[in-house]
Amino acid sequence: LYFLAVANSRIGNDGVAQELLERVLDSGAFQGQPTRRYIASLEYAQLLTRLGEFARSAALLDSVESVFGSQTVINQLREVNAAQFSAAMRSDRMRLADQIEEISVVQSSEGSDVALPLAQALRVENPDDARVAALESQLLATAGQQDEALRVATEAREQFPDARFFQQAIDRLQADDPLQFAISQIRADNSITEATKAIRISQLYRLSGEPELAEQFIAEAISIDETDRSVVEFTFGAALAEGDFDEAER
Repeated sequence: LYFLAVANSRIGNDGVAQELLERVLDSGAFQGQPTRRYIASLEYAQLLTRLGEFARSAALLDSVESVFGSQTVINQLREVNAAQFSAAMRSDRMRLADQIEEISVVQSSEGSDVALPLAQALRVENPDDARVAALESQLLATAGQQDEALRVATEAREQFPDARFFQQAIDRLQADDPLQFAISQIRADNSITEATKAIRISQLYRLSGEPELAEQFIAEAISIDETDRSVVEFTFGAALAEGDFDEAER
């Protein structure tokens, strides 16, 4: 099955190759043969990148690295994944809203440092879109670049005077305790559900390096309403990041 998958991949039958590789990896056929499983996983990651499934490819590479350790080939595939993601963002195939969503997925799976240059590239190509400016400011802040985040938010406030987000971002960045200020803003937002508030607070705690508090708010969100869209989207993203594709599909 593996060699059939590779053959189909080489001649461009990506759909068939994907199905075969999934069968190989899900079957446990390479249990006790770590080198073969490693090679098959990398083949699958390359295929996912070629199919435009950048977040799944990134998550799979993370999963492979956690088992086999950091290796040059994994980092090379990460670079290819990022380059093709950037190329896809520049193409007409991906709408701006989809590009923003994809970068958010990258942030969840790989962190703000990886997502930030993607957002900055998107900003260069969309200088007049407030959503992209907001995304760049947010990622700068979560990446620890507070001064730069404040500069971007201040400039954007002048450029987009009707967008309230930027003044709120400035207030948060200038607050004595930015984290608690951001949490208070979330709690005061009556336009979102209580489950969504809990998810957003959990994300703030995770980005701030407090995973135990983050898990508490995830559990709270699920207990409030496990069918809430924010809860479903979060658990889906978490499953992808952990490489648990069956759970993500469910």
